[in-house]
Parts: sequence; C-alpha cells; structure tokens
Amino acid sequence: MPKLLVEHAGNIPNSLIVKRFRSFEESFEVKKSGVPKVNLRPQEAFIFSRFENQALKIHDVQNLSGLPNLETLKGLYVLWLGGFLTRRKWNSAFTTDKIAEITSARLKLKKEEVLPDEKQEIKPLLEKSSPPETVETVKTASVTNHTEEKRAIETYLNRVETGGNYYEIFDIPLDASIQIIKDTYFAYARKFHPDKYHQEADSVLRSRIQNAFTEIARAYETLKSEETRRVYDFKLRKNIANTDSQKQSVKYQNLSDEEKAKDEFEQGFSLLMSEDYEAAMPFLVRAVQMSPATARYHAYYGKLLSMDETQRFKADAEFQTAIRLDPNNSTYRLLLAEFYVQFNLVKRAEGELQRLLAIFPNNKEAKILLDSLPQK
Repeated sequence: MPKLLVEHAGNIPNSLIVKRFRSFEESFEVKKSGVPKVNLRPQEAFIFSRFENQALKIHDVQNLSGLPNLETLKGLYVLWLGGFLTRRKWNSAFTTDKIAEITSARLKLKKEEVLPDEKQEIKPLLEKSSPPETVETVKTASVTNHTEEKRAIETYLNRVETGGNYYEIFDIPLDASIQIIKDTYFAYARKFHPDKYHQEADSVLRSRIQNAFTEIARAYETLKSEETRRVYDFKLRKNIANTDSQKQSVKYQNLSDEEKAKDEFEQGFSLLMSEDYEAAMPFLVRAVQMSPATARYHAYYGKLLSMDETQRFKADAEFQTAIRLDPNNSTYRLLLAEFYVQFNLVKRAEGELQRLLAIFPNNKEAKILLDSLPQK
C-alpha cells in the first residue's frame, strides 16, 4: 500500500498539488511508528533528510532544502501520503474512522473514471497571496530565477575549485570561529547539495557539483575539530613557509622565545600525532628547552619518550613535571596513568587514576581505564 500511495502522489499534476494544502502553518514530522520501506526519488529523499526528530512548518522545510516552493509542496505531499510524515494543522477531507476504513480496504483495478470538477474547492494556498499569473510573467520569472541560480552555482564552483585552502573555499578568515565554520558549511549544504541537481542535463556540471560538495565536506570535517584544525593550520603554515622560506625565516627570527616554542611544539605535536616519532623529537625537545614552564610541552614530550622503553624513566619525569606545573589538568594525569598501564605498573596507574577522580569525579575516561585494570 505505501508503495502504491507514493507512486500515486508522485504522479499528481503540479496544478493539483497546491490544492492539497490550506495554510503555511501546517507542520510535518517523521512518523513515530516507523517509516515504510519504500524507495523514494532523490528529490523526496533529500526533503525527508532535512527532518531531524522535529516538527517543521512548510516554510521551514523550504528554507532547509532550498528547493522551489512547488517542489517542496509536492515532496511533502508524497512523504505524507506515503506514510513517512505525520501532518498537523490541516483540514482533512475525511474523519479518522473513514481514513482507517480506506487504508484497510482491499483494492482492485477498475476502468478509469473522469473526476468531476472540484467546483466547491477552496481557493488554493498559493493563490491567496499571489495575483493571477500570465504565461509571460511565469516564463519571465522562471528565466530570471534560472539565470540567478546558474550564476550562484558558477560562483560557488569557482571558489571551491580555485581555493588554495579550506578557508578560501569557505570564504572565511583564518581565525573564524567553529560556529561560523558550521554555519557556512550548512548554508552550502542547503543551497548546493548534489541531490538538488540530480536531474541536471549537463553531466559535466553534475560532476563538478558532486566534486565540490565532497571537497567542502572534507574541509568541514577538518575544521570543525580543534585538534584536526590545529594540525591542518600547521600544515597550511608549513606550505606557506615552503613557498616563501626566506620571508618566513626573517619572521621567525623576530619571534619571542615563547612564540618560537609554540611553533616548535605545534610542528612536533603534528608529527607525533602522525606517528612520525623520530621527526617529532627535535621539535618537542626545543619546545621544552625554550619554554620550560609550559606543562603541555612536557606532557607530550613525555608521551613521545614513552614510545621508547629505554626512555621510560625520563618519560615518567616529564609527565610528573607537567602535573607539577598544572596539577588540575585531567589530560596530563590520564596520560601518566596510560603510561603506567603501558609498562604494566598497575598499582601506580590505579593510584594516579584515583587522584584524578578525586579532582574530577565524573571523568569517564578515567573511570573506564580504572575499571579495565586487572584485579589482584
């Protein structure tokens, strides 16, 4: 039955679709009893993907999808009639009992009948706020909208294809906040998602749109996290340095010791996270030497040393120094506990984790690690 209803709703002429709605105050939400296992067309699936456990009004759905008004209405009608969405604040033509009777009926094919004119039909939703349109005005508006949309797509594609880095792709400054990055990404996703262009005749354009969206998705995944963004920023700075090494060298000489230490640490930290331990060593050594009072430098220098069993005593000393400099930092205490577990120093690990939980009783990582320790 759902498959038949979806096919029926999808084949209703556009001129009749608008008559199925009475007000923009109607709202829709995903059916709580589960959705049918029916394949939707890309346009309908795209609209359905905009719902995230919340009720949306018609204009909300249109803003989130970025689709034309008529396509939004048709997609909502298909999803509602097919049993994917529930509908509120609408004037039903049938009572609840009558709907139950219809949905439980056994259907069979009959000769096609001509439907009578809907003479008593209430004036459609779209006609309430819009004056009568002539063929010429509709054609002119359509051409104008198409031209503007084409120009917007081309601008977007050129920016993504020629951007030298992720910040240029998003057209945001290097110090943009995470919220700005998130808002920019979702704005692009609403406006230029490939599913909106699945019927585009130009296969080259479709491919460019798909590639562009893949690129901005990759950029978003990198920039939305502080850790991955920090590594990316370092690599970006490194690339800039490679293209203008002399200028960067002069700039480095003018940095304070603290700034130099920070730069050395970021390079070493990036290499450590990439598991290039040998290359990371000189950077982290210099960071600790340039700024011996910075706990973070000691902590991750200790983590690097812990990769070599012959350096474990020195690693322990670096972890202890980091905790002494910043005793209320849960990360450094957790690194030390993991170090003890690594070298099977269970009692020391247990003691460090209990000290950590005394300061941060809700630290989940510490609880999990403590529970995983072997019991004697």
